[in-house]
Amino acid sequence: MECEDQLVMEKLLSDSDATNQRFEFPTKSLINFPMPADQNYFNFVAVDMVGQPRELKISVRNEGTHKKPWMSGQWRRYVLDKGLKKGDRVKLIMQVRENGVRSYPSFGSLEMDHVEVMSKLLSESDATNDRLEFPSRSLGGFPISADNKQVHFDALDMLGQSWSLKISIRKKGYPKPWISGEWGLYARQKRLRQGDRVRLTMAVQENGVRNIYHIEAERHLAMGMWIPIEEWHKLEMEN
Repeated sequence: MECEDQLVMEKLLSDSDATNQRFEFPTKSLINFPMPADQNYFNFVAVDMVGQPRELKISVRNEGTHKKPWMSGQWRRYVLDKGLKKGDRVKLIMQVRENGVRSYPSFGSLEMDHVEVMSKLLSESDATNDRLEFPSRSLGGFPISADNKQVHFDALDMLGQSWSLKISIRKKGYPKPWISGEWGLYARQKRLRQGDRVRLTMAVQENGVRNIYHIEAERHLAMGMWIPIEEWHKLEMEN
């Protein structure tokens, strides 16, 4: 059955869109989301650019002449995952089949690329001390030079909390880089241990501007499966 792709929404994010739980949705795009007369919301699932489904909800006010629609659901989780900020562009594609069925196979941010700059299994020292031995091969993700032996940066975790981190290398001899700053606090709060995996990703725009770093800790579950450390601790509390 043939499908037709339609661009149903495209918007440059405001500061409010990028920092709050909801996204101010363009009124002109409401026509693509049919709401019954007695209902002021529309639930749907959109797939992002890497194939991950996102549960979203478009709502309008029940009263007043101006509808002022907004999108919520997993919007905030999407923003944090992608490292979005004011000025980034977001679009939503809708597919309409011949029988009238609508689907939303493409939901993504444009002009952004997310690069993994570090992935490491923690040693006992990494998990218990105030610094993490940083892989030398990952230094390319940070502007360290012969004259600049330290780089300060902030990284957001899976809950949206910002952590102030610092990468340093020795001035003489083998670089042996390490991460300090709030690393020890992060490791203790997440209750990390030897064998856990920590990843750093960096969002890069097409013009080369580096945006937000993300830090994610994972624990091995079984048969090659890794889950975010926050989910691991949640499961522990439930059992």
